Amino acid sequence: MRADNKKNNVPLITTIAVAVVATVAVVILLITMNSGSEPVPDPITPSASGFVVTAEIYGECENAAKELVSANYEVIRLFVTEGLPLKSVYGKDPEPIDGAYEVKSDRYTEYSQIEELVKGIYTDEAAEEILKSMRVSINNAVVAIQPYSDHNVNGAVFLGLNTQFAVDQNYKTDWSNCFIMVDPQSEEKCRVTVYVNGISAEEAASHPESVLKVNMNKTADGWRLTEFLK
Repeated sequence: MRADNKKNNVPLITTIAVAVVATVAVVILLITMNSGSEPVPDPITPSASGFVVTAEIYGECENAAKELVSANYEVIRLFVTEGLPLKSVYGKDPEPIDGAYEVKSDRYTEYSQIEELVKGIYTDEAAEEILKSMRVSINNAVVAIQPYSDHNVNGAVFLGLNTQFAVDQNYKTDWSNCFIMVDPQSEEKCRVTVYVNGISAEEAASHPESVLKVNMNKTADGWRLTEFLK
């Protein structure tokens, strides 16, 4: 763990309130480690590749991983487990228009807001796949759809949810407590391991399904995850 040697093996515990669509909080334990199993000494020495892991880089990766994994949970709710609520008409779900249902949300009223959220979390390629090619199961076949889009009907623009979108009833991952290990590889790349379902790093070998791994790249706009964590 990065810090002085007196603080080795002490995780940094941070409570993160997931953004507006979430109804619970995610508690993230940041476990910062170097590429090996031994703590990084002070002063920090170059790795075999010549990359020097500084305290500043560790802190930057810690903060970025914490924020991006927390925001990733909101995307899970929007694109996997819930979706946005539909606008009711006399207590009933709306009729589909142009292949979409009109949604009702105080936070998201147009597609650009969802696009901004996703592009602020993931690299361009990963964001494009989430926004335009989300895979859903339809009649026992997996197809790629664009879940959200703007629609213009007689001059009235509304944010719509694709009629083919369906929540994943089999999704069981518990994000209420997450353990994150960050492993900086360079000033612009970092490996991130997320332990979900309440397991610790020590329990990972017995629960491989609860260990999620992703790379985090630093772009011109900040750090971004290279994949959708779900």
